[in-house]
Amino acid sequence: MIFKKDKRIILAGGVFLLTLLTYLSSLNNPFICYDDYSFIVDNQLVNDFNLKELFTSFSSGHYHPVTLLSYAMNHTFSGLNPVGFHATSLLLHLLNVLLVFWLVFKISGKPSIATIAALLVAVHPMNVESVSWAAARSSVLYPVFFLLALIFYLRKLKTRNLPSGRPGLKLETYYSFFFFLLACFSKSSAVILPLVLLLLDWYFGRKLTVKVFTEKIPFFFVSIIFGITAIYASDEFGSLGVTAADFSFFDRLFMVGYALLFYPFKLLFPVQLSAIHYNPVKVDGWMPIAYYIAPIVLAILIWLVYRFRHKKEIIFGTLFYLINIILVSQVVSLGNTIVSERYFYVPAIGLFFVIGSLLNEGLNRTKLKPLMISGLIAATVMFSFISWKRTQVWNSGLAIFTDVIEKYPNGPDAYYGRGIAKTELGNLKGAIADYNKAIVLHPEYAVAYGNRAGLKVQMGDASGALHDYDTAIKFDRAYFAAIMNRGQLKSQLADYRGAIADYEIAIQLNPENPLGYHNRGAAKAKIGDYEGAITDYKKALVLNVELAETYAAKGNTEFLLNKMPQACSDWKKAVELGYKSSEKLLKEYCVNP
Repeated sequence: MIFKKDKRIILAGGVFLLTLLTYLSSLNNPFICYDDYSFIVDNQLVNDFNLKELFTSFSSGHYHPVTLLSYAMNHTFSGLNPVGFHATSLLLHLLNVLLVFWLVFKISGKPSIATIAALLVAVHPMNVESVSWAAARSSVLYPVFFLLALIFYLRKLKTRNLPSGRPGLKLETYYSFFFFLLACFSKSSAVILPLVLLLLDWYFGRKLTVKVFTEKIPFFFVSIIFGITAIYASDEFGSLGVTAADFSFFDRLFMVGYALLFYPFKLLFPVQLSAIHYNPVKVDGWMPIAYYIAPIVLAILIWLVYRFRHKKEIIFGTLFYLINIILVSQVVSLGNTIVSERYFYVPAIGLFFVIGSLLNEGLNRTKLKPLMISGLIAATVMFSFISWKRTQVWNSGLAIFTDVIEKYPNGPDAYYGRGIAKTELGNLKGAIADYNKAIVLHPEYAVAYGNRAGLKVQMGDASGALHDYDTAIKFDRAYFAAIMNRGQLKSQLADYRGAIADYEIAIQLNPENPLGYHNRGAAKAKIGDYEGAITDYKKALVLNVELAETYAAKGNTEFLLNKMPQACSDWKKAVELGYKSSEKLLKEYCVNP
């Protein structure tokens, strides 16, 4: 054993400190226009902190109530200050580093292997996305529970030969199951845990009998339930299988091979890292050559692992990686990306375990020890520096999307995202240029047309904006925001009947949105349909009784119909809700306002 027992705390503490130094700058990162707003800032589930809603609702194609709960707790204690959100993610990463150390030490019995594995988890650049991106909270939260479930199951395995009456044995099974549930409630990737439990059974010499499988029936049952729920949530959001039509069955086989090989390659050579890794572009029906080579390289690697099957650590670590990565390796298409770096967080532990085991053997050989230690130190310093630099990339939407464009200059989503970032910075011309590029790369990119239209309105190009809204709606008939915005633009151009037609479509798409009724009421008032306008205002107020501007508009319309008691009542309510513009009317036309 390379390290003595009394040095374990020092080793763990050293890894902990290095992790903190590598990621400390992430605390200064703001929320960025890359899911942070939809997941956190504008998410009513987070802002309202309603436990029932958290556990019974989908959010942006996901069912992860414990992750949302963690966001809601951040919101409760620090509001929408991004420091609190980033600090929580960093603390979760630090906890995961310690749990990996604990788990690997309990599996291997060697502090050196545990230290190497924990060190790689701590500072490897592939994990930066999970730690520094606020919207990736689930990627550092579910591993906490996932690892605790494995640790308690491991304790059960190591005490299974003790008398069956041992009080803690059943409790450890219950603890493992409890943490498994929390992991599933945090991210659907956790559903794979029962297979990892079977892998631990094999590693510690249990025969995989019927009893071993049946004792895990509750785990498999939970996996199936959460798996179905995740598929349903993704399908409802519209992100399931969105690229299936673009690739044949054989294409997808090569894509799976590429995805499985991508992560180990980036483990060794963390270059060209990116927030988005796009699906391959087919030219004349062919994907890039790397996709056809990847399965061959993968087969060679699997053959090499098989050759070393007598080394249980290599088999265990490889299978740990494959089991945990398989669900996100393009077996089911979940978007326009071939891989995502945050998916590597847990699967990487298996490969880090293999590396730790191999390096430990080298450390035990006197001649190799100085070289191995020097190499490990050099790799640690290099990985820490790259991770620190990658953390800076996540400090703004402009930086992250510019970085993606440098790696993937033909990715339309990156130009679209950078267009949003430039809009936030007030660079409207730069934003339009990026939307133009996104549209060139993806001519049916409805939301890019919609956003560009909004900027053209601000810049006074009403006809150009109207054309963009028309095009956006042509490509997406259910594009609610574009339909509403086109209606508002038509009202500004005095095309009130055209605006009413748009608002009617919007109301059909979303009958629970009060803004559609309010806007249609305002347009009806402009063409003299005052009764129709009042009816619409009333409907809007049924849906939301706090709409001060709607009370004011309703009062104004009632004033035109000489319904003074009703008008005064509505103006008074508008003022009470903070709409100051109605104060003058209230004082001028109403007695005892």
